[in-house]
Amino acid sequence: MVEIKLNDEELKELYLAEVQKRLDSIELQSMLMDTKQLCKTLSLSWPTVEKLFLVNPNFH
Repeated sequence: MVEIKLNDEELKELYLAEVQKRLDSIELQSMLMDTKQLCKTLSLSWPTVEKLFLVNPNFH
């Protein structure tokens, strides 16, 4: 018979570390988008992106 024991805290730490790695990867990818990728992600044309985000003084 095989018995497997898991340390819940260690398992939780490993899980959270892996989740953080994936979040960091997603964040890095989103920071490095070119204009075409940004437009595709937002489903907006470049003139609309400019109008809504770049020249709008209310956008922070």
